[in-house]
Amino acid sequence: MKQVRFIYYLLACGLTACGENANKTPTSTKMECQSAVSALDIRDNGKGRDQVRFIDLSSFKPSPTMIGYGPSANPKAEITIIDGTYYLTQPQGDSTHTQSIPSTGQNAVFLITSAPETWMSGGELPEIEGLAALSSAISTQARKLGCNETAVFPFKVKAYARSLTWSITGSPKGMKGDLNNVEVTIIGIYDNTSTPRNAMISGMSIHPHLYIKSENISGHLNAIELAPGASLYVPGQLQQGNENEK
Repeated sequence: MKQVRFIYYLLACGLTACGENANKTPTSTKMECQSAVSALDIRDNGKGRDQVRFIDLSSFKPSPTMIGYGPSANPKAEITIIDGTYYLTQPQGDSTHTQSIPSTGQNAVFLITSAPETWMSGGELPEIEGLAALSSAISTQARKLGCNETAVFPFKVKAYARSLTWSITGSPKGMKGDLNNVEVTIIGIYDNTSTPRNAMISGMSIHPHLYIKSENISGHLNAIELAPGASLYVPGQLQQGNENEK
């Protein structure tokens, strides 16, 4: 009979989290300053990426928190991943075509991705005029959140752009365009280690891509002017919080 009661206790604990984990809920209060970033490349170009034979996009399934970027071939297009969703944009005549499901045989030339455990608010950004200002603003917010030295992490920015310039690769040639007064999501990797692994813009600590829902366009972010108040999101570390301490 005692054995039956003990088994019942174990089952109850499994359902109600008895012991030291009781009444604890996951909270995200700390920024992850050194995030895991995957950098794959089919070329041996000495940039410190992991060289692989193929990066088959149809078999590469992004996780729900993943962001990423890179160029693809077959067809040649710009790869942007936001919250686990592909945005593959390529020129089509005088316009663009964006799809969320990779074509059969579509491969990445290189692919940079990061999937944080969770996303947390990184605060609001001031008025931004130019990519250098965006890089600096993200750096400032990261320092406020405890990233005082070298840092490598994914980021997302949801903003109202007064103006921006985007570009995409394509065949036989790429495409470039300007837009004004649009809502935009910007993703990328922040990396101030001065290594070429994550394809930072020369002289900056970011590689930004964008997606504009109203135009259904994704690609490189080449220039930007943002109104003040853009929302920055950075990777968070889940920590155990005790409900009894609230």
